[in-house]
Amino acid sequence: GFDQDYQGEILIDGKNVGSMNQKELVSLRKDKISLIVQHHSLIDFLKGETNKEIYPILRGERKRSKGKPLRKYSTGEKSDLAIQREKKSLKRIYLFDEVTNALDDKNFFLFKQWMEDKSKDTLILIATHDERLTNLKVNRLRIENGKLIYQNEEETTNLNYSKINKEPISS
Repeated sequence: GFDQDYQGEILIDGKNVGSMNQKELVSLRKDKISLIVQHHSLIDFLKGETNKEIYPILRGERKRSKGKPLRKYSTGEKSDLAIQREKKSLKRIYLFDEVTNALDDKNFFLFKQWMEDKSKDTLILIATHDERLTNLKVNRLRIENGKLIYQNEEETTNLNYSKINKEPISS
């Protein structure tokens, strides 16, 4: 679902998310938004490779895979499966919550490359404490001491929440 307790507007393809009914919100999430959280949201009874290929399978492009059971994958391998799965979703908005923490350096590097390339035509939002993400070649927003900070390669700007219809975060 979507959090409906906020001020201001969220526009996706020119439509205000706050004025959408439940059916429209479900359709928006299903068709345009990919969400990956720290705990992977994988399907336990499916094999690992089937989890990774779920979108092509649902589109009829692939058959279910054979392979090892999901319970035999490490936490990092499960994170990688979840990321690989969402890469195949072909959605336009990706929301990531602490997804890189358990990735080894090789898989982190592959994810970082994909993200830098994909961010040219797709919105990618990441909530993370992973220091390896600090030198990405993308625009970044950080919340620091109650201020929203916009940062790209050329500049860093403090944004006042009132400019975007938000109150500062209280400590």
